[in-house]
Amino acid sequence: MNYQIVHSIAGRLRLRIPRLCGDIDFANRLNRQIESLAGVTDVRINSAACSIVITYEARNCEIMQQQVLTCLWKSDVADLAATIDPPESFEEAEPEVNHWQDLGLPAVSLAVALLAVPLELPAIVVGSAIAGAAMPWFVRATESLVTQRQPNVDLLDSLWMTLQTLQGQYAAPALKTCLVEVRRALRGTTAEQRERAARAILEEFDRPRWIELNGERKWMAVGTIQPGDRVVVHSGESIPVDGWVLEGTALINEQNLTGENIPVVCSVGQAVYATTQVLEGKLCIVAEQVGCKTRIGIVAQLTLSAPVHDTEIGVLQAEFLRSAIFPTILFGGAMFALTGNFGAAVSPFQLDFGSGIPISVHTTLLSALTYSASHGIYIRSARTLELLSRLDAIVFDQTGLLDPVGRLRAESQTTIAELQRQGIEIYWVTQEHHSINIPQPHICEKTSPEMLVSGLRHQGKTVAFVGSHELAAIQADVSISFAAQPDGSDVVLMHEDLRGLIEAIAIAQRAIQVVYENTAMIVLPNLLIQIGGGMILGVNPVVNVITNNSSAFVAEFVHGARPLFDRQTPTPIASRRQKSRKTIQQGTTPALQTAAEFLRQGELARRLGVPFQTLTPQRSKPEFKQWAQKKDPEGKAWQYDATLKGFYAIES
Repeated sequence: MNYQIVHSIAGRLRLRIPRLCGDIDFANRLNRQIESLAGVTDVRINSAACSIVITYEARNCEIMQQQVLTCLWKSDVADLAATIDPPESFEEAEPEVNHWQDLGLPAVSLAVALLAVPLELPAIVVGSAIAGAAMPWFVRATESLVTQRQPNVDLLDSLWMTLQTLQGQYAAPALKTCLVEVRRALRGTTAEQRERAARAILEEFDRPRWIELNGERKWMAVGTIQPGDRVVVHSGESIPVDGWVLEGTALINEQNLTGENIPVVCSVGQAVYATTQVLEGKLCIVAEQVGCKTRIGIVAQLTLSAPVHDTEIGVLQAEFLRSAIFPTILFGGAMFALTGNFGAAVSPFQLDFGSGIPISVHTTLLSALTYSASHGIYIRSARTLELLSRLDAIVFDQTGLLDPVGRLRAESQTTIAELQRQGIEIYWVTQEHHSINIPQPHICEKTSPEMLVSGLRHQGKTVAFVGSHELAAIQADVSISFAAQPDGSDVVLMHEDLRGLIEAIAIAQRAIQVVYENTAMIVLPNLLIQIGGGMILGVNPVVNVITNNSSAFVAEFVHGARPLFDRQTPTPIASRRQKSRKTIQQGTTPALQTAAEFLRQGELARRLGVPFQTLTPQRSKPEFKQWAQKKDPEGKAWQYDATLKGFYAIES
């Protein structure tokens, strides 16, 4: 197994494992193995950066590294064991799952309940049918009490259905089993379709196809294309890589990536993305990202891993539900003792917030994660979304506001002004003096980034850090980096543009807003019907069941699945993309206008005979021209242009 220990300090270990990028199953196995270790408090996998960060209790420092490496070996062996000596006729395929087959018994119980009075069916027959349909609730409630020594929300549902059936109210519990099963089947079918589509995208990177590469038409897999290669895409073909247009003009459809079926005209200098379709024209594209590192590849990986179960709102909601179960039962008993009204006593048992709210939360947050990735912003998990939505301060280190050649980023002023307008405090740790709209007390020359971040957090503020200082990134609630240095970051701005910060925060705030809207959409109708209708007015329990399930259905499948932003909502992505295209077309770098040759990093790396990664730290050094000239086969000197993210030959 190929791996590298990037750093190891007390309480934190970071590994770089190339296999994490393209093997989702391996990443999931490794995540489960490490999370099961005693003392591990957090595991973060960044597939785009091929890295894993493990946070653990410092007292386990001596043995933790060995345990993690053992987990790495076990995860690798598990994969090998599954592939040894397969039958010759074996064809790997995911089994078809019929999510609707479990609806049979609930449907029978509902039919029996509705026919009980007209056909004068015995109570034992009707009760048995309802009990069979409700068996999953009874099993889950019993398992929770026996194995976890605590009740869950299924206990309330089981009591409610049992008591209603004993009172001869057959239709309500039977209808409940049907509606819940319909929601479960729809959810399973939707999730399966989403996962199949994501797997198909990742498999497409390994499937051979005809590709016109560097002037030759080859039968090859998309994943074998290297950054810097030139790919020609004709009308009717899909673009295989993320890159920029070197030659040609074409009409493309980005629906596969953004979901919007709107043709876009692309020409020289403009960015294009994998899986988008060329409708008319022909493009010569310089590859920048390939395979799982493309935008659509990251979206597919997020869809499969679904990192949405680590949210604070989810934890608080689960704790509230667990703590409210026994008080609800006692409240129902007290109501019956005081009023003798059975319907009013059991009505609170139907206040089922335990399924609708968490599921709608997960649906919304996963939608936000994939939306942000498709628009050039990688957000690691739903917990990161939560923290972004309530940022109090952002700390930039020396490199946070500067481009790779040490100049103040062109978008810094407008980005900082917008963040300050939103009430976010901006701090910059720098030794240089630039004209920028940050209050002087917030420009820190003698404070280290990690001390500043730690101090702000001790004040109770939620802090994000932008830059390359590793200790400060560890201290911060949210670490943010650019695509050139994504290792271990919670947020990666793939556009290399600070305005992505504004959009990331907007996406996070909108997602959390939808979460609260979904919660209100479920809670308010239920409180109104269960308390006001069931306990005071004596509304039929069938109405309670319909209200409970319909509100959860709308929150999960309608409101939670809506696009986060409509087309009329302007985002920094659109304006930034347009501006960058215009800048490239006009040629803002005078040296480039007269340069005889321009190469991307992958092309120059092959020319100089050095690894692709070697150029990243070298290109910003003052002696880079001389260093490149010594390695160039023709003795040419090269200069890096941060605006165009490429290298041009200069007169030596």
